[in-house]
Formats: sequence, C-alpha cells, structure tokens
Amino acid sequence: MRRYDKIILKAPCPERAPDGVFTAILLNYKRPQNIELLLRMLLQVPLINNVIISNNNPACDLSKWFFFTHPRVRVVEQFASKPCAERYFIARETSGEYFVCIDDDLFLLPSQVQKICEETLKDPSVLHGMFGQELLKDGTFRHAVSNHVGRIDIISRLYVFSRPVLLGWHELLRETGSECDQKVLRQADDLLLSFAGTGLPLMHDVGPYLDCCTQGEKGVATWRDEDFFATRDVLFQKLKSLRCMPSIS
Repeated sequence: MRRYDKIILKAPCPERAPDGVFTAILLNYKRPQNIELLLRMLLQVPLINNVIISNNNPACDLSKWFFFTHPRVRVVEQFASKPCAERYFIARETSGEYFVCIDDDLFLLPSQVQKICEETLKDPSVLHGMFGQELLKDGTFRHAVSNHVGRIDIISRLYVFSRPVLLGWHELLRETGSECDQKVLRQADDLLLSFAGTGLPLMHDVGPYLDCCTQGEKGVATWRDEDFFATRDVLFQKLKSLRCMPSIS
C-alpha cells in the first residue's frame, strides 16, 4: 500500500484533460481517509474530464481529511445522509455522457481505469468493470470474481457506463418499485446497473489491485450488513422477471 501511495501522490494531476469524456463520481461515507488518494488517481486518468465528490455523510467534515483542491473537482455536501445510489442521481443531473464510479475501498492505477474507459467507448450499450459475481447453474452466486474477461452477471466495486445505461438504471428503479426502498438504494444499486444495459455486463482483466484494510470490516463494509444478501436476492428475482438476460453458466 505504501508503494501505491507513493505512485499516486508523486504523479501530477493535470489541470486540463483534453481527451476527457468521462465524469467520475466518488462518494464519501465511512472511509474519508481514502478520498484524496482515490481523487488523485481519478484525475490522472486521461479519459476522465472531471470528478464529483459527494459527501454522503454530513457528520464527516471532509476538510479535516484533505486539503487538495483542483479545477476539475467539485464537492457536493449533502444535508442528510445518503446511500451509495446517490451517485446515479448526481450523474443524471450532469451533462455527461460517460461515467466512472468507484467504491472507496478499492485502489486501482490510472492505467487500469483508463483501460476500462476505453473498452466502454467501444461498447457503450452495457456496464463495464473488473470485479463481480457470476450466477451458477444451481441458482447461487460465485462471489468476488476478478481477473476474468467476458460477460458476467453482476458488476460491483468499479462501474464504467454510458448515459443510456444510467437512464436504464433509473427506469429499473421505477419498475421494481424501489424508489423509496432504502435497503435497495444502500445495498443493491449495482444489481440495477448490471441489468440496465442491452445485455450482460462486460468484465475486463486489469491485473492486480489493492483492497482497503476495512473492505470486510463489520460496521464499515456495506456487504457485512445482516440483511445484505437477503435484500439482493429479492431484487435479483424481480429484475430477472423484468429483463430476460442470457446466462453465462
């Protein structure tokens, strides 16, 4: 991790991104110590034009955690606690056509994010990423799939997508009756996004990556919530009934 810190902190964050067509959205909630490092990394991705940080935890004063300012960065201070699905509402209000959302417990190199952005431009009809879950023939999931190339049932942790996929997310939110379901908005936004394209998401092998030491910590990691998998199972069945996706198993 120290080597990663050194690489990101020493690299410049250009004030302009002439090739940038992606808007990156980064959420703060329980890991403010990671935000500056992830922000700097995103600014070093040539295809990212600007970064929006949403402080979804009003009790956290982000100014105490980093002092980095940049012309391509905008900070949104929420007046009430917001779930991770807030990123899709923020994205809808922008004029952007392409988006990158990364969870605050995942550390990638700019070149790795750039690769997935490039792949998204080649096929903007589906969600792209590098980590996810595969639905097996017995109806269970194989979790924590990475270092894989091809179709995957669910993408999580890093989401790279186009505006049509974003609009598909909002459509599925309405169709599943989940607009006010705080459990879905907190625990299963990735399921909606994975079904929002015209086909199954695409996973890309970007090589090794680093996890935050709190990635599996109860009380910090959302996936450790007691009802996490039950909430997702219910929504997954709803989505299957609404969207007929081909199986990769």
